[in-house]
Amino acid sequence: MHTKTKKAGYIFRIDDVTPGMNRDNFLRLEKIFDRYAIKPIIGLVPDNQDRQLGLAEYTAEFREKMRSLEEKGRIFAQHGYQHLYTTHNSGIIALNNYSEFAGLPYKEQYEKIKKGKEILEKHLKKEIKWRMAPAHSFDENTCKALKELKFEYITDGIALSPFSREGLKWLPQQLRKPIKKRSGIWTICLHPNSYSPAFMDNIEAFCKAESQHCINAIESLDYSSPRRKSVFFYRFYAEQKLYRGLIQIKNLITFPYRKSKECGSFLTRLRGSARYLRHYLAYKRYHFDRWHILPAEWRPYTTYVAETVNSDDKSRKGTVLEIGCGLGEILSKIKSPNKYGFDTAPEVINAAKKLYPSSNYSVGSFDTIKGYEIDYLITVNFIHAVPPEELKSYYATLCRDNTIKTIIVDELHNNNNYRFNHNFLEILPSDYVCIKSSPYFVGNRKIVVFGKKEK
Repeated sequence: MHTKTKKAGYIFRIDDVTPGMNRDNFLRLEKIFDRYAIKPIIGLVPDNQDRQLGLAEYTAEFREKMRSLEEKGRIFAQHGYQHLYTTHNSGIIALNNYSEFAGLPYKEQYEKIKKGKEILEKHLKKEIKWRMAPAHSFDENTCKALKELKFEYITDGIALSPFSREGLKWLPQQLRKPIKKRSGIWTICLHPNSYSPAFMDNIEAFCKAESQHCINAIESLDYSSPRRKSVFFYRFYAEQKLYRGLIQIKNLITFPYRKSKECGSFLTRLRGSARYLRHYLAYKRYHFDRWHILPAEWRPYTTYVAETVNSDDKSRKGTVLEIGCGLGEILSKIKSPNKYGFDTAPEVINAAKKLYPSSNYSVGSFDTIKGYEIDYLITVNFIHAVPPEELKSYYATLCRDNTIKTIIVDELHNNNNYRFNHNFLEILPSDYVCIKSSPYFVGNRKIVVFGKKEK
């Protein structure tokens, strides 16, 4: 048990807990925490609508599992409402420029939080007093609604010890992975849906080494510093615009350098870094998901896709269509005169039209594409969050409503960073056969080309 000294104390919190989550990783975390008598905060999404977290209904078995964890001393926090980002407001903490709540009117926030609280309390048969915000983004209206709804605690903010603000007690959350510290109270935020076995091993090693310094959330509230000290740290990290600006500039410079070292020749590294900066500026203007910033030079499998299409002379006169096109980089490298890109995010489509205007872009996905004669259909990057039966239905509808000669996909093997590792021989319609396959790229990813059988 951690004693009240100047040594660091550690708290774990588990985000994105839903009935459809990665159960294997969650159960392994549970065993680790049981072994070392650690009692984390568990962030439950009341009405999850985020496909990345797995869509599934609350079941009697899941409810019973959560109640058994409560009996072991786990604390449950309300993790948003539906885990869908609806604004580009960074809120009080200012870590991310997207939010489920920050920037929304008070009444709308109040109703969403109230509905979420009622759902969790119905399932758990227990009053919910803790709040955990998706993307660490919320504002003063959120805090006001929380106080009105009798929440008492927030797990968020930057400080070295718990503090009070907006009529609520804040337990600071500073770390995304276990890191040993000298002093202070440190909350380690875990997202088990996407962790690899190696990362889980690191968590277990840390718990074994530091179990005597791990405390539960309620214990940590006894370690509050004087208000002036907590406010100093909070203001320095979370409200000081100059500091945040300097950190953003540092990351903008160092991240391309670190990534480009993995990308072969000097010219390739230089092109990738230049494209990254161009994408970053577009991201600041259009506010699309940040992962789109990564250039093709840092993802060699995307270049392989373009080269595969260009190697077919027929494609230079035919039609190429990409679903989940993002910024349109792959299409920009393809020589066909008829190129169509679809993505569900209007922000990224608007950016693609500006960055790579040689293609035709539209907001849409599988269900909006009808009547096309497609020589090459490209579906890579995004499909590994979609359950196999659902994906199978999408391809069946797409092939029924369009004439498609060739389909290009990316297959993952033993990659625990993604929810599903699909076998496309079982997903695509039976009249498509594998005609080409690439070597494995980073992350056990390979590109597979399927062609339609000739009648």
